[in-house]
Amino acid sequence: MSDPDHAELESVTGGRYEIEGFLAQGGMGKGYTGRNRSLGSRVAIKVLPTEVATSDVRLARFKREAALAANLSHPNIVPVFEFDATPGLAYLVMPFVEGQTLAQELAERGQLEVAEVRRLIDDVGKALAFAHKNGVIHRDIKPANLIRETATDRWLVTDFGVAHSARPEETEITQTGVVVGTPAYMPPEQATGIGVDPRTDLYSLAVVAFQALCGLGYDDLADCLTKGRSTLERVLAMAQPRMRSALVKALVWPLEKVPDERPQSAESWLETLMEAERTQSLYRWAWAAAAASLAIAAFIMFRPAPTTPTPTSPAIAVAPFRGDISGSSGDLSIANLADLFDWQLKYLPNHRVMGASFRSEAESRFRSARAETDALIQLARERGATMLVEGRAGSRGDLLTLEIRVYEAASERRVASADTVGPADSLDALVSALVITAFAERDAQQLSGWKRALPKGLEATTAFLQGNLDLRRGSYRNAADQYNEVIRRDSTFAPAHFNRMFALMFGGRPSEYSVHVRSGLEGASAHREDLDPLSQRILEGYRLLIEEGDLSAAEQLAQEVVRANPEAVDAWFLLGFVQFHFGGLIGKSLAEAQYQFQQAVQLDSSFAIASWYLGSSLLLQQENERAEQAYARLLAVDSTSVYAEQARVVSEVVFQRNIMGVLESFSQSSINALEVISASLGVLNPPPASREVMSEALSELWRRSSTPYDLRLSFRMRMAQLLAEGKWASAVAHFEDGARRRVPRDELDRWVVLTGITPLPDLAPESAQLASVQRLLDDDPDGVETHWLAARWYLQNNRTDAEAAIARLREIAADSLTSSPLAVSLLLDIDATQSLARGDSLAADSLWARATRFYQVDDIIYGLTASLWPLRLSSTVLAAKMGDHAAAVGGAETFSHMAGFTDQVAWPFVLPVLAESYLATDNPLRARDVYSRLGELLEDADGDGTELQEEVRVILAEYRD
Repeated sequence: MSDPDHAELESVTGGRYEIEGFLAQGGMGKGYTGRNRSLGSRVAIKVLPTEVATSDVRLARFKREAALAANLSHPNIVPVFEFDATPGLAYLVMPFVEGQTLAQELAERGQLEVAEVRRLIDDVGKALAFAHKNGVIHRDIKPANLIRETATDRWLVTDFGVAHSARPEETEITQTGVVVGTPAYMPPEQATGIGVDPRTDLYSLAVVAFQALCGLGYDDLADCLTKGRSTLERVLAMAQPRMRSALVKALVWPLEKVPDERPQSAESWLETLMEAERTQSLYRWAWAAAAASLAIAAFIMFRPAPTTPTPTSPAIAVAPFRGDISGSSGDLSIANLADLFDWQLKYLPNHRVMGASFRSEAESRFRSARAETDALIQLARERGATMLVEGRAGSRGDLLTLEIRVYEAASERRVASADTVGPADSLDALVSALVITAFAERDAQQLSGWKRALPKGLEATTAFLQGNLDLRRGSYRNAADQYNEVIRRDSTFAPAHFNRMFALMFGGRPSEYSVHVRSGLEGASAHREDLDPLSQRILEGYRLLIEEGDLSAAEQLAQEVVRANPEAVDAWFLLGFVQFHFGGLIGKSLAEAQYQFQQAVQLDSSFAIASWYLGSSLLLQQENERAEQAYARLLAVDSTSVYAEQARVVSEVVFQRNIMGVLESFSQSSINALEVISASLGVLNPPPASREVMSEALSELWRRSSTPYDLRLSFRMRMAQLLAEGKWASAVAHFEDGARRRVPRDELDRWVVLTGITPLPDLAPESAQLASVQRLLDDDPDGVETHWLAARWYLQNNRTDAEAAIARLREIAADSLTSSPLAVSLLLDIDATQSLARGDSLAADSLWARATRFYQVDDIIYGLTASLWPLRLSSTVLAAKMGDHAAAVGGAETFSHMAGFTDQVAWPFVLPVLAESYLATDNPLRARDVYSRLGELLEDADGDGTELQEEVRVILAEYRD
């Protein structure tokens, strides 16, 4: 049989993909582009040629590529969606990556810049480190298997067809003694078939980097690599004459012929490279502004930003200011002045500002010695800046004297200067006047729409400085007080409103995000036009989240901003925030969120909340050593917030194993801290030993709750936990206890109705459910969730009263004053439910897909239904019944990481669907893992939950047999 035509390939793939065209041909077959018919996403389909598809060895290799890549979830590894083999034809489906391979780039350009290669090493090195930790050696790292994704500029590793696995099920195609790979990129031990380990991949990656830096063709590369390490260092130094010797040596180190003389892991090599840059004061590339101690101006909302910026936009480096202003400026310091100029310069359209990070590097390089202008210009040029700003300040009685000099980095010419004198109270006017004067001479047109970057008056300015410092260090309430003071003195100063939003967000309880975020967003949005361009875009990202509930749009905006502004720490944080909390709903992994927080922390090592998120994401990936470092970084700058309390608990439980000490400490913990600690129960795969501790924190929270708010919250969280663990009899007892403790009646009624319309075990008989429906409608006549609960209950129980509830829900969703993402989604769910009742499964599936696109984000974590878990569960079950197991897996996996805390009530129902879908797609190992996790959850099941527990035990016994 010849290679498949499009129609045949569409048929073989079950009609799930529309084949668009031919992509490429390689050693393992042909590639085609296609589009997922249900999701609309583009895919790449790799097909094994007919003449070799019947070869056991080649087919085994092909299957291994699918299995290994599918089990390696990392932002720099191209995943595999599905794999199948029929007589004479085998294929796998991957996401289509828009971009070029390194082989294509080298063919076009010949040689890459140092910064580009360092980014490649970092991205690919992290991917390899992840693969190695999972027992996988790639064995074929070469330019053709590395792709630069256009949209994100990240490097991706693909083609695990010849990978070696340490797992016992490996086939002979991966065994030691079989020589596979590409000769020029293979180390001696691989070429001779002796054996491979992680150092094999490091050698290959170093060869790729060497080739890209030197611009060598394949034959010349192969010849050069026969030489010794010292020769390779000379070749690299000649090809990159501006590269310092320490970095040359570090780059060539993995090319040692003897494995024991190379770096022993990808992490150690990456650390060595960074150390070479740091200790030798080497070039700092845009991707690695790591470990710079950023000053006040570098916090979340104040990073340099052009109107339509790109990483190659003209960049201004602001050097440390000199002089002494102690006699005239009160609390202001000479270091603050450079920060103030950063903020004003960022309003220049189409420019980037290298502010605090540049000054940190200058101070590190020149130590206490005063750097001469030419040395600062050289450093600015190395960092990629086009201009350098030097400033001086002094006192003249009660007056401030300020002057700046602007130099062109390429020519070292002074191109502008300005000076002024005035009282400290008019500092904002002084700074603005200097910048306008100096830069208006260069391009007056750029200054149209000029806005001031500082509040009016020295008191407001110093309060703003202190607020930024408090916000960065986790003193959120103090920060909010400082911003309130700024607003009291200068109510039109937009940045204070903007930063206050974040102080409110992180200073309150996570369950109160709804109140604080909307309050802060409203204040910031009212002054949006007076924000700098970057802050406007970040504000738009949060607006998309809060007002529209569009997770994908917010994530895409953040991606665009970080590509254009690689030093924008707030954009990296926004991207990580979306992916951490909502990534499961939009197909993003924890590893991706962790990467974004890592970038934020590298840019600002004292960014407390980013360190907390970084530590949490690493912990959930069981990277305990790095998580411990992140939490330690947090605690070094923040010792008072609830996030610091949670970090200390985690450190004691996971790293120190002092579980009893932690349990005893809960009686002294604040309600806010107990809430944050308990939230980890919403994660399907928490760190080992932590679930017991978090459960006790929640029990303590329930015991100490007394206000209606706390009773509602802790009751809801405890109910979700019990149902997730199959403790269905305990859930009934908890419900009765809640009634005795006077949990708000509407909360109890909502649970009664919710259990009546979902697979959850009923908390009350049908008559009591009807009474709960009627009470909810009487007490909450305009409630979105109330009318949805009523409509679903009436529909399920064949009640004509459903029409009234549905009609009211339509009115709420259609009215611009009352509509919300939740109202629209729940109304679509009603339509889907009715379609399914009519037997129209396709319509129901389509409606649920639309319904779960937008979310009530400010209530998603602690809301009862804001995460739309009943809709996602219904959609997942329907996909499995329709035989669309890939969609069922995708839907089920949205429950693996917490979107909403109440999501976990679906685990006993969604995990069996996930396991069965894995079995249907020929992935028994994953199915076994899912059943094992379900068995662990149900360990103490009671009531009817014991029946499910016994079913899982039987299934696991079959796996053992």
